Amino acid sequence: MKTFALVSRQDATSEKLAKHIRTVLNEHMQYDANRPDLVISIGGDGTMLEACHRHAASLDHTSFVGLHTGTLGFYTNYAADECDLLLEDILTKTPEQTERSLLDVYLNERWVDIALNEMRVEENRFTMVLDVYLKDYFFERFRGNGICVCTPAGSTGYNRSLGGSIVCAGLKSMQLSEVAGIHHNQFRSLQSSLVLDDSFTVTLIPRASRHAILGIDRDVYEISQGDTVKVSISNRSMKFANYRPIPLSQRLRRSFINDDQW
Repeated sequence: MKTFALVSRQDATSEKLAKHIRTVLNEHMQYDANRPDLVISIGGDGTMLEACHRHAASLDHTSFVGLHTGTLGFYTNYAADECDLLLEDILTKTPEQTERSLLDVYLNERWVDIALNEMRVEENRFTMVLDVYLKDYFFERFRGNGICVCTPAGSTGYNRSLGGSIVCAGLKSMQLSEVAGIHHNQFRSLQSSLVLDDSFTVTLIPRASRHAILGIDRDVYEISQGDTVKVSISNRSMKFANYRPIPLSQRLRRSFINDDQW
């Protein structure tokens, strides 16, 4: 018997839908919070990030699908009023499996976590100085508020607000973007996002910082001057169960454009 688990946003609508989904699926599948075949995320993209990290130990075995009740639903294929359609698809269809790249993040050579969207080293109170290395070769000394490294799937999130490019989610790559860089006749950096293939590692070392943080998706860690943060594309991936695939163009329009010109 196939197994499932639920990760729900903590609001009345999401919790009501979660209860309904569990009631229906319990007649056909077994609930397993530890190693499920399918995880159903009920909420927005933040809920899907929570689902990914909660079930990180079983990514080789688990697929994910999202029901949108939150604010942004780039990772979700079903709206709240399509809950019964989602249940019908789960019970009657074999989904197309779509894999999304993850990042492995290390702090001082010790693995910390995976990132589905992005990792970032930031300092919001004062200007920070960051040494940036690509494949262990010195690349630049950055001055500003920080550096963000995102996955293709995460390129539509924080990276986009920084002026980074939106990258097709199926590409095995990562993108480095500056956070409020300082540029004048004495300090220079790339001033552009940089897309790297899976042969690269990015190393970030704070050289002048008093309140730096390492952000990995929704989690935050304090780091110190001289700490070494390294990020690379993970050998693991996150699998999405696409019962009804949505084209990238439609997903982008729904999430960011949403006009009535056509």
